[in-house]
This record gives sequence, structure tokens and C-alpha cells, in this order.
Amino acid sequence: MKHIRASHLTLDMLLERAETLHDKERARLFARAVWLITQGYSRKLEKTRWIDFDSMIADAVRLVETGRYRSPYSLILVDEFQDISEPRANLIKALKQQKAFSKVFAVGDDWQSIYRFAGSDITIFTRFEANFGTSWQGRLEQTSL
Repeated sequence: MKHIRASHLTLDMLLERAETLHDKERARLFARAVWLITQGYSRKLEKTRWIDFDSMIADAVRLVETGRYRSPYSLILVDEFQDISEPRANLIKALKQQKAFSKVFAVGDDWQSIYRFAGSDITIFTRFEANFGTSWQGRLEQTSL
């Protein structure tokens, strides 16, 4: 459910993914069931005017993109970057675009990317330059005891 909301997936997208799996019928049934649960959850949030973490990120992106929030910072530090999702990447991009000469300093380890179920997309990490512009990559290959 978190992955569906964070990645803005549709039922058609879920069903398309189900077709790539071994047990297609089971995958289609699961996709439809989790879609109904996700829709119910989203309706409950709207009805009660509550927000969850994904809603907060979406609201933050909207505030930055519309200029209702102006960031005073030109250096954006992101830790655990391997767990970045599309909405979070959009927030970073929006902040970066607000201020000329902004820099993004991201720290992450592609071997530790384990949050796909929560919307994490490792290709945002591995295609950093395509997402955030020209970059320099440093490697920490040794730790001290």
C-alpha cells in the first residue's frame, strides 16, 4: 500500500506488473485486493482530513513548487540516499531549482537498498546525474576501527 501511494501507481500499472509474474492469476487477484485497500485508506485520509508521511511529502513538493515555501538553503544534504523514492526525489529537485547554484550532497550505499516495498527506487540513486545534474562521486571503501 505504501509503495502504491508513494509511487502513484494505478490499478492498470499493478495489473501490468502482475502479468510478469509466474502465478499471473494469483498476482492479479492480489493486485486488485491491495488496490481496493489502498483506495479505502486514501478515502479515509481525505474524509478525516488526516495525512500520512507520503501525504506530507506530496504537500511539501506542492508548497516548494508553487513558491509558498522558499528555502533559505543552497546545500541539501540527504543521508540514506539508497532509500530515495520518486516523491522524495521530486522534493529535492524542487528545493534545488528554487535557488541558483544549489548543491545536493547525497550519501548512500546501493548494497543497502531494501525499501522497495515502501516506494524506494534504486535507479534514482544509480542514475544520480540524470536526476540531479552534473555530479562528483566519492567512494568510502574503508572504515577505521
